[in-house]
Amino acid sequence: MQTAEVVLGVLRERGERKLPCTQLYRQMFNKDLYLTAYGNIYSNKGAMTPGVSKETADGMSEAKIEQIIGLMRQERYRFSPARRTYIPKKHGKLRPLGMPSWSDKLVGEVVRMLLEAFYDPQFSDNSHGFRRGRGCHTALRDINAAWTGTAWFIEGDVTDCFGSLDHEILLGILAEKIHDNRFLRLIRITHARTQRARFLGYDITVQHSDARLTGGKREANGKIALKVPPDVIKAQCARYRRHGKPWQRPSRKGQDSS
Repeated sequence: MQTAEVVLGVLRERGERKLPCTQLYRQMFNKDLYLTAYGNIYSNKGAMTPGVSKETADGMSEAKIEQIIGLMRQERYRFSPARRTYIPKKHGKLRPLGMPSWSDKLVGEVVRMLLEAFYDPQFSDNSHGFRRGRGCHTALRDINAAWTGTAWFIEGDVTDCFGSLDHEILLGILAEKIHDNRFLRLIRITHARTQRARFLGYDITVQHSDARLTGGKREANGKIALKVPPDVIKAQCARYRRHGKPWQRPSRKGQDSS
């Protein structure tokens, strides 16, 4: 098992060379990354605040990390719904804040570390937001040093940035350089009733139909459905088609259909 430092160093190098990532999900099995992530977030404000479960930073152990890694290997780890709370903003409005479980915080930090190592070398030097070693003060220093002679300023304000960003667009951006469907599926926050999860070639969903009654009961509700994805059906049918139409197989002519 490679150390977290080595893994992140390799990702930084790939990022600098603008090479795609094809084996990112397997790094979710690396125990040292979880231990490093734990050190990063243990002292954060809110580390002792429970989310939807009662677990907090103090309940973390190597055995718990091994359990998380085991679920990752089976592609069974799923982020739990976050506990929603609201905090006041300066102008009096309230900002929604999700309180995830501690396990989800830890996994989220591992994901953040991997993505930061890969993408940070590709960001513009003029980008200062949410980057290690950068912030308001580095932005102001750059303005003071490099903006001499500027004639126009263009002001912009991204209102409700985090609450309004389309996650599908963000996932599409990630998919441009992260060619690892298992990693992308891990990030994609799937609702069992309204969305489908891909697993072992099937789309898995939870059935729900108030109109479908059996013996006066909605017996279909809550039951798991395994469905063949449309792209799989299309790929299988393509074996027996040419130019979108069924094609003849002369080798089969004259054979007994029985």
